Amino acid sequence: MCNDPVSKSAEGAVSKPIRAIDELPDLATPAEVAEVLRCSSRFVSDECKKGRMGATYVAGRYLIAPADVRTYLAERAVTRSVPTVSSARPIRRPPLLAEQQAHMDNERNERALRTVEKLKAIAKR
Repeated sequence: MCNDPVSKSAEGAVSKPIRAIDELPDLATPAEVAEVLRCSSRFVSDECKKGRMGATYVAGRYLIAPADVRTYLAERAVTRSVPTVSSARPIRRPPLLAEQQAHMDNERNERALRTVEKLKAIAKR
């Protein structure tokens, strides 16, 4: 006796579960595609209805080619992009106003004068 789980197709015949896109028939039902994608057949039908997944509408139901499933997955692939050195941009700061620049220059000059005075005091010792 085989331990593989089985499922019933739309016609009522017992078949092995579909586990890969390559195992899908040429035109698969939403239920068959859902089995591969591990989601509900309602979700697959909704994606077809919204035009996100390629499908053919025949006799009131969607029929989906394996190539359309591959395209659907490729378009929704989530990749983590790592910034490269060439794509990293330097941080741009807004230009300072004239009075801000003058204030910074004054502080810098005052610091420099204090440093010179400390050095003179040390040299006198």
